[in-house]
Amino acid sequence: MNIIVKLKVDSSTVLTHVALVRLLLTLTSTALHHSTKFIKTEIDIFTEMIMSSHSLQSLVETLLQRVITWGTDAVPATPTFYAEGHQPSLLNLYNMFGSKAPRDNTDAVEQAHGLFVYHSCSCFDVLGRLCVNLLCVLVAHQKGNGKNPALDVIRQLQDTPSVQRGQLLKAVAARLVACPTLCMLLYTLLYDNRDFLPHIVAQEKAALVGVTQQLLELHYRVCTETDTGGRGASKAVATADGAAAVRDPLDEGALQRMVKESLQFSYAFINFMTSTLLLILSQNLEVSIILCDTDVVPQIKKDRPLGKMKAGAFALHVFCFSIARALGDHNEILTSVLAPCMSNIAASLHDVDAKTSQRILSLLTSMLKKIIRIDATLQPVVAAPSIGDGGLPLSEMASASASVTDVGDAVAQKALGDMYVRQLQMLVETIEGMLRGDDRHNESLAYELIYNRAVIIDAFADRALGPVAAQAAPILSNLATVIRNHEAIIATLPQDGQTPEGIMKLIRHAKNAESEEMQEVRVKQSHSGIAYTYEESAQSYDFFGPYVWGTQLHNAQRPGAPLWCRTPRELLLFPK
Repeated sequence: MNIIVKLKVDSSTVLTHVALVRLLLTLTSTALHHSTKFIKTEIDIFTEMIMSSHSLQSLVETLLQRVITWGTDAVPATPTFYAEGHQPSLLNLYNMFGSKAPRDNTDAVEQAHGLFVYHSCSCFDVLGRLCVNLLCVLVAHQKGNGKNPALDVIRQLQDTPSVQRGQLLKAVAARLVACPTLCMLLYTLLYDNRDFLPHIVAQEKAALVGVTQQLLELHYRVCTETDTGGRGASKAVATADGAAAVRDPLDEGALQRMVKESLQFSYAFINFMTSTLLLILSQNLEVSIILCDTDVVPQIKKDRPLGKMKAGAFALHVFCFSIARALGDHNEILTSVLAPCMSNIAASLHDVDAKTSQRILSLLTSMLKKIIRIDATLQPVVAAPSIGDGGLPLSEMASASASVTDVGDAVAQKALGDMYVRQLQMLVETIEGMLRGDDRHNESLAYELIYNRAVIIDAFADRALGPVAAQAAPILSNLATVIRNHEAIIATLPQDGQTPEGIMKLIRHAKNAESEEMQEVRVKQSHSGIAYTYEESAQSYDFFGPYVWGTQLHNAQRPGAPLWCRTPRELLLFPK
């Protein structure tokens, strides 16, 4: 530890630092041997030795300096690790989230979906990533289970000549997409250090918007570059006799599959972490206002170009996409984090663009169509006859038995329908909030509501409602009132004037002239400001443990340190 702190990093010492930091990561990887539950007899003895060291504060500050240097300065290209032998091939995974081709196209081979397999990697880049990983492992160690001296350093972090908070946030933003482990460090800065976010809001607004945009783009990329549910799980490569084939770590096809598998495994972890960070940011009203007043140019792929838009509108765009995927995966837990983020930011968005309005209504209509389909499958089951003891003729026994089977399936369908209804409630409240207020100019959202009248109003009015649709219909009553009020205004236009531009112009004019009484009719009243806040679980290491394990598995020289032990009694270094 003292060598890491005191030895200057240059081209002659960088390999020494890489070896030392990786050694410390390996020492802490005994955490892989046990669960997230805190048990006094199962301690990570080497990690505890690091935590009790007098040099811990200097080590944490040095690692923070390395993060800033790695994120804000140009990384020297030499010395270089090459993809030859045992370890360098794994270094290619460091760039699995990189979206841009290297300057020298001979140094990388493009695989699929913008992924590149790198033949070499700068030693300074390796050191930067390892320092991030070690720092995150230390600050997340047994978080919530007891005292953590490394986390205390982050809690008390202030601006010093060597560590400036604004520079630290800029470094995190610069490397976040390529190194998602930084999410753990960003979490401790935003949540555990109570002075960090107020300082950034007051002094570093550009850095705040930058890191939020990177979180959104990372969240979006993981959603789009992994397959839904378990369908994307990679199948083992087998030989003709059925035996598993051994992958050549130097084969570019094998590396591409490793990258894809790592992305697939990372989907849930990274999405939960990024959505939690976005919720922490969105619960601050000043942050939401800054995001909704600042223009950004999203760099996401796999969709039509979004162009210049408000950062808040970009956030809604990403949330809608991610919620749709989470619902498709039946992942209500993730949806329950994303929907509050969307509601908090939407409360401050006063000028939503047409593309974001279309994305919001696309999510709404897809949820309504799913509710209607589920409701249609449940209605025959509800009406099916019950089987008594000898109460049915033999001719009806077969159909009744089938109905009983359907009733068993209907339990799962009803639960799925209830999930959609719960999320529909939050989405509709968000849309209503975006329509409320004299200072809002969200006529494109009102136009999209009118355009989708068939799904919002007619689909529920033209059919008998089952148990799921009957819950959804009252939720839509306020939106139905908005649509009908606007339709009455549009009816005054001549036929040749009912173009999208003409309709939105009329909606804007009518909104400016409407009375407060009309405003109350359009949407129900609700509290202004932030509706949802984040609170950390008392057993938060249950949340952070998998991130720590993943970091140690990818970066420790010998993950799990199998020749070492977890308790002092088993250590041969300390004989009885």
